Amino acid sequence: MRRVWFPAAVAAVLFIAALEALAGSAVSPSTTLSAETGNNTSTAESFQGWSNGNEAATNVSKVPIRSLLYPGSNTRIFAHFLPWFGQGGHADIGYNSANPGQVVRQVEDMISRGINGAIIDWYGQKGSHEDITTQYMMSAAESHNGFLFAIMEDAGAIRGCGSCQDALISDLTYAYNKYEQSPAYFRINGRPVVFFFDAPTLPGVNLAAVRAAVPGNPIFVLKDAAGFITAGAEGAYSWVSDQFNNSNWGQAYLDYFYKTGLLNNSKQAFGSTKKGFNDSKASWGAGRVVPQNCGQTWLNTFAEIGKYYSASNQLENLQLVTWNDYEEGTALEMGVDNCLSISGSASGDTVSWSINGAENTLDHYTVYISSDGENLMPVTDVPAGTHQLNLAQYGFPAGAYTVYVKAVGRASIRNHMTGAISYHSSGGPGTISVGGGNASPTATPAVSSTNITAEPSALSIPSGQSGTMTVTLRPSTTFTGTVSLACAGLPVGVSCSFANPTVALAGQPVSTTLTVSTGAVQSANLTPHGGMLAMWLPGLGFGMVVVGSQRRSKKFWAGLVMLVLIATLVSVGCGGASNFAAKASANGTGGTVGTTATVQPGTYQITIQASAGSTQQATTAVLVVQ
Repeated sequence: MRRVWFPAAVAAVLFIAALEALAGSAVSPSTTLSAETGNNTSTAESFQGWSNGNEAATNVSKVPIRSLLYPGSNTRIFAHFLPWFGQGGHADIGYNSANPGQVVRQVEDMISRGINGAIIDWYGQKGSHEDITTQYMMSAAESHNGFLFAIMEDAGAIRGCGSCQDALISDLTYAYNKYEQSPAYFRINGRPVVFFFDAPTLPGVNLAAVRAAVPGNPIFVLKDAAGFITAGAEGAYSWVSDQFNNSNWGQAYLDYFYKTGLLNNSKQAFGSTKKGFNDSKASWGAGRVVPQNCGQTWLNTFAEIGKYYSASNQLENLQLVTWNDYEEGTALEMGVDNCLSISGSASGDTVSWSINGAENTLDHYTVYISSDGENLMPVTDVPAGTHQLNLAQYGFPAGAYTVYVKAVGRASIRNHMTGAISYHSSGGPGTISVGGGNASPTATPAVSSTNITAEPSALSIPSGQSGTMTVTLRPSTTFTGTVSLACAGLPVGVSCSFANPTVALAGQPVSTTLTVSTGAVQSANLTPHGGMLAMWLPGLGFGMVVVGSQRRSKKFWAGLVMLVLIATLVSVGCGGASNFAAKASANGTGGTVGTTATVQPGTYQITIQASAGSTQQATTAVLVVQ
């Protein structure tokens, strides 16, 4: 089973197999080598990388960041955002923060990685460049339903003040009127959340008096574990440890923070993760370093959370340190370097690859095939730890091909691609395993590839809205029959509707429109529902085949069940109702499946089905609701 990861996105792929065995499967490209190796982040194309650990613009994993947290996490994930680039006093990183297009690209990049919001390091009313950027962030957040933002009053906003408390009250009153009434502003129990970077430590500041003097009754969150016990504060966030040396990644600091947070569980706790720290490029740098350790610091800081929190004891909030602090070497915008390389070769029909680096930084491998070396078709995904694939099972027509293997990193870690691997197919049919349920152990494919289009290939579904895509089925020219399309096991509040839930095929391509709808967002308290949802459809009179855990291709499902059509639908974001009786009834009146209940933003696994006659096969996919 392939788990397809499209943040804030929905995609559909349908595979049709005919009764007659054909000679092989044509290569149907859906991507390019340039797209799979080029910059897929909001990092400026001109950024060439720095010696403090910030890589050049590159291709990074868009596997959801939540996958690095403990199973069942419903943690709100924020990125700490720096709004000051493009003005004097800061390094040139290739973009101006106060550019609305750049801010939109950053928000969309964050969403594509499963980030729920941004916490903006704000320099108050006097920081005009930062304030303009914050206004653009508010606009972008309001345009991407479900994405949140909040301000962090930096001590630099009021440092040198005559009366620091009065200056702070003035800034926060401005922030309430300008930002905190936005529908995208982060609130807890209806109260706006305001963060501080050292501002309350300035002389004469009394937080209780400040809160009483500003509108909105804000929740104040302070840096470090002291925020749990400081008068007037109602929460704390962890930051980068102040113990800088070549072996320390801040474990003792984080241990103390989480232990203190659990002892003060009435307060808001914002955990933190980071890739490292190196301030050698900052004008204020002091030679402080937290080593990245080739991605291990990033993974270790997530694992540390799992020591203290779980599905039954949730960490409510997480701040990624940071999205784009290039000068201190914490920027996640361009991803995390895992110091890895990959090479491959082919012998007969078997493609093999090897890596130089730590495999625990990888999520999976994707194998691509190409007729021209540039236009690629994904063949399949295989889990990390697997280092070869027999291509004979896919029955590609006889001829010369180029194969690539992509090492896909864990969340936000850099991806790596092999060089071109020459492969010659003899054109003979092979076998392919069909895992899970009551499926036969192996089958000889009749058609191991279909020419499929799904436009758009990625569809963003904000909470409370709907989106559509066109799914085109291209069967064997000799097949005539009917395929039924259905979504099942949808999370509450998500519905799936096919314009033509029953499609008649007569050897020619047929298209239908798929609509995915989500209920209105419930609140900023996010509780995603995950897990594999596998059910039986009694109304159609056949059992459901639950697909095994092996990742499959986005472009095809190769397999044959004796003397019948096998149709497999793989989609991200197409949901199904939680009870199949409702689904069977709806399928007879337009193909709508699901409920109109409120949907909670988060990451979901759903079951997707395609059937012909009495044969059915199913898989699960991941849906991210923003």
